[in-house]
Amino acid sequence: MPRQRKRKLSSCTNVEDTILYKFLYENFNYSELSPDDNNKLCLKGHVLLIYMQNQSSQTSTAEIVASTFGFPFNPCLISKVHYLTECTIAKYKSNVTKYLSEIQNICYQIFYQLPSTTAPNSDLTPTKAIQPTEINPVSSNLRSNDELTPRRRHLKRRLSFVSQARSEDKNKYRKKICLLKSQINSQPNLIKNLRRSVHRKNERISNLLKKLHKYEIDSGKRFLKCKKCIWQTKKHQEILKKMKSSFNKELAVKDAIITSLQSDKLLLEDELKELKENKARSLKKNNKTYDVMTRLMFFNCLLYQAPTSSISPIVSSLSQRLGVLLDCVPHRTSVDNFVRELGVISDLQAAEVAMKTPHLTLGFDSTTQEGVLVNSVHLTTPTDTFVIALDQLSGGRAEDYEKHLIESIKNLAYAYSDFHKIEFSTCHNEIIKNISNTMSDRASVNHASIVKLNALWGKTLNELNCHLHPLDSISKGCRLALKSLQTERSSLIGSDCIAGNIVLQIDKLRYRDGKGDPKNFISFLLNENLPKGLIPRYRGNRLHVFFHTCGILVLHYDQILSFLKSPALSSGSLISCLHSDLNSETGKKQLFVMGMVGKLLTSPWMKKFYIAPGAQAVSHLGAVTVIKEVLAQVDQCLSNPFSIFTRNLDFFGEILDVNDPILEVLLLCPQDKEVENMIKASLSSIAETINRQYKRYLSMNVSDLMSTQTESARLHNMDSEEVIGMFSAAKKKAPNATMCYMSSRIRSLKNRTVAYLDSMSVSDMTERVTWAIGVSRSRRQANRVRTSEVTKEIALRAEQKNQETEQKERKKIEKLLRQDNYIDKIKELITNVTEQTWMDVQELLSGNVIDRLICHYWYSAGPVLYSGRVKGLKKGMKDVYLVKYWLDDEDESRGVDYDMSKYQLACDILFKDLTLL
Repeated sequence: MPRQRKRKLSSCTNVEDTILYKFLYENFNYSELSPDDNNKLCLKGHVLLIYMQNQSSQTSTAEIVASTFGFPFNPCLISKVHYLTECTIAKYKSNVTKYLSEIQNICYQIFYQLPSTTAPNSDLTPTKAIQPTEINPVSSNLRSNDELTPRRRHLKRRLSFVSQARSEDKNKYRKKICLLKSQINSQPNLIKNLRRSVHRKNERISNLLKKLHKYEIDSGKRFLKCKKCIWQTKKHQEILKKMKSSFNKELAVKDAIITSLQSDKLLLEDELKELKENKARSLKKNNKTYDVMTRLMFFNCLLYQAPTSSISPIVSSLSQRLGVLLDCVPHRTSVDNFVRELGVISDLQAAEVAMKTPHLTLGFDSTTQEGVLVNSVHLTTPTDTFVIALDQLSGGRAEDYEKHLIESIKNLAYAYSDFHKIEFSTCHNEIIKNISNTMSDRASVNHASIVKLNALWGKTLNELNCHLHPLDSISKGCRLALKSLQTERSSLIGSDCIAGNIVLQIDKLRYRDGKGDPKNFISFLLNENLPKGLIPRYRGNRLHVFFHTCGILVLHYDQILSFLKSPALSSGSLISCLHSDLNSETGKKQLFVMGMVGKLLTSPWMKKFYIAPGAQAVSHLGAVTVIKEVLAQVDQCLSNPFSIFTRNLDFFGEILDVNDPILEVLLLCPQDKEVENMIKASLSSIAETINRQYKRYLSMNVSDLMSTQTESARLHNMDSEEVIGMFSAAKKKAPNATMCYMSSRIRSLKNRTVAYLDSMSVSDMTERVTWAIGVSRSRRQANRVRTSEVTKEIALRAEQKNQETEQKERKKIEKLLRQDNYIDKIKELITNVTEQTWMDVQELLSGNVIDRLICHYWYSAGPVLYSGRVKGLKKGMKDVYLVKYWLDDEDESRGVDYDMSKYQLACDILFKDLTLL
């Protein structure tokens, strides 16, 4: 707060002309007073005149008044001047003329008076003041015998005068008080009685108020007690209502169970009667459709991966062995329909979870199998995963993924709406509301799909990524770093580092017939008392497999090297090159370094993040904190690379197993300059990969709402990988199976739909199976239409791609046509061009085709034939023809003119899209 300044009255300009100044100057001009007069009377008018003449300065006014009237100059005098100016000039400055009479009355009042002055009486008749007695210096009460100075004598005289006046006033007031008391005591008896009665009534009122306060407290306590009793009564009533409602529900459930059991009892009695009569049992209901129990029996067969072509014969043979005669067994086509029905029930199962579970995670991933791009979509809760779609896409664009995700959610809403008889929009909005997160890998097309999905749904989903997929990039980055340092050339075929080529070729030798020798490799493993799965399958840079295989090769290095010298191996060049790379110092050091990275980083990474649902100890966003700590450990080891061989803890802070045989061998790695460079390059690549892959996570501000929403999110997206693997196995097992069939089967297996049906009552199970029969037929028809549309779209995109390729070739030909010797150059690119075609091209380029008819194929979502006429060259442009085009079934009068480059038309002649008539 700024410092407050003293308010200073503004001085009057032309002060002599003002009314107030004239009045003061005429009546209170202190210059007319005699300077020898010691008892000058100081009136307030004198002070105001001096104040106005000294530019409204209170200090200067006080000094002049003190010197003129013989007053002591002190702060008290200044405060008196200030008070006087505030009560006169400052108060009445707004309208001096109006309040002039009041100011005049104030001006005639005494401002300050010494004891020796003569004060005016009320009738303005001067009277002489009492003179103070002279003080004898000898008899004065002093501490010394020195005589008083004139100043001290004057002050002493004033002090005695004030003391005398104060004593007289004190006696005067004492007499007055005694007089008043005597008057009070001499009051009549009536007043005394009234006072006594008033006092008694006041006491009575006070007692009544105390009693009233006590009663109010008692009544408040009783009120609170009654209120509490009422609240407890209402609570007990609610409890009783809930108990009654639950008892009624239990009673209704038990009644339904009793009814169902009675129905089952009647069915069993009928079956028993048929068995006694040795009649064939019918699996159909009303001789039309197979009953629910028959479908459930076939569902169980599908659950245990029985082929659809084998289920019916198996059921028929088993029933005969059990002594049960069946009148008919479902055909293979009916079994295929059962699979689709199970897929519809799986959609309803997922929809019921999506409608009642908040903060779901929508995950998706795609793969290409035998030229078919398949996308898997699933929903995850904190404990379960539900696959909701597995379909073929027409391409890998963001629009394709967005469309598939939207259709998947709509299918769930349709299923729930149709079964529970609820409006579709309500179900659709509720499912979208419950989805809070997405889970995918870090591909840019996935991010673009999610952005489009957010814009369409009008909400912002938390875009989450798999915590395991960075291991792929770490493996690739490490191999590239080792490749950059590698000076020795690898004997094996491949562009990878020596360690990468060794791991890939060892996998071929173990598992691939023809290129490898699995038979002898298994014999070698059995002879060495090693497990058959010692070398894991290696298909690309899959997570931790590369680093784990490097550690195994280091552990069994001598055994594998001696096995490669065996003459029984069938593959010649592969064995010799593999033996050469394994025996090289660079390859061996690379295996050591990669094995050590596996023990410190990738192996604990898999243990930390590859956790089953419901068993993960850290949340998805909490894993980011763990990654930051790992990154700090990697940066610390970069300053001292050889410290990785002396660590007791891995990069995740877990204690290393000192009894691990692989780790014991890896610690024997030679520590030279080459190994140090390998470690530095690998750790630098790891740090760079983590920073790049987790760039968005490391800069993310996590709120409480985001933490709540991501509770259902997994640490990884391996659920999609599992579904893709199931699809690959199903495609290999049944290559001619339709996408609808495989999707339904995989979804029902992954979602455990049969267990879902077994967990409910017979009536609910029957209701769902019966509903699925009709819905599966309409769903199959819709899938056929969708498959046809996808096929057409794939063909259209292929044609568009061919057109783009052909357009590039046309541009190249057009450039050649502008040159002089274009014929020889074009003949090198295009063969089988007839002489007539060359003549047409030359006539077109020379301008000799005016007024000739043409037939021209244009590509617009397919080739379209147009008729045309060359009207001539465009004015002012020698390389542009004006051509009129019309459709083949139209008249020339309805044609439209176009500007066409002659080089473009000549190129169309060479590609046989244009013919001159």
